[in-house]
Amino acid sequence: MAELSDSYRLKYVFGIDFGTSYTKYGPITLAEPNVVQTRGLFLRDVPESVKMRIPPDVLSRGLVVGDEEVRNYLSSVRDVQRNMKYPLKDGIARRDDEDAWSVLRELARYVLAQFPVADPEFKGWLVSMALSALAPDYMYRGFFDILEKISAESKSIYAATVLPRGSSGKASSRYWSPPRAWSSA
Repeated sequence: MAELSDSYRLKYVFGIDFGTSYTKYGPITLAEPNVVQTRGLFLRDVPESVKMRIPPDVLSRGLVVGDEEVRNYLSSVRDVQRNMKYPLKDGIARRDDEDAWSVLRELARYVLAQFPVADPEFKGWLVSMALSALAPDYMYRGFFDILEKISAESKSIYAATVLPRGSSGKASSRYWSPPRAWSSA
């Protein structure tokens, strides 16, 4: 992996804090992070009248994240009860909860897509992600898998570090850097 300059690091660090209720995110250059609710709306059993308003690419994903986007596609109180998913309980996603991991994956894509970069010098974001200090090891691996998939799709991540948030006594962070083989093509 090529050495990055200090000026690159100062410009292209991207923080994501996955909280139980809210996710805070944005590049280091923002004065305050953006905030979005940590939730997703599955587009299951959607009435035809609502389906007509949903763009095909959104409908094909079957899941919507983002405060405005979720509000746009809610059709009833029943949707909230049956199709709204809050993936984290006390900062932890269950290992076998596929819906929760789908929401977290889509939310990670969503927050990174909010800040496209056109700079020809851009090699990818240096992502610093915060999880609950109580998060089990499988969550770290799960988020690294999510970031690796996003990087493979969009080449928008250069490296990532996942840090525990809170005071559990964990002092170490976990670091991941994607293989450069597919990012240099």
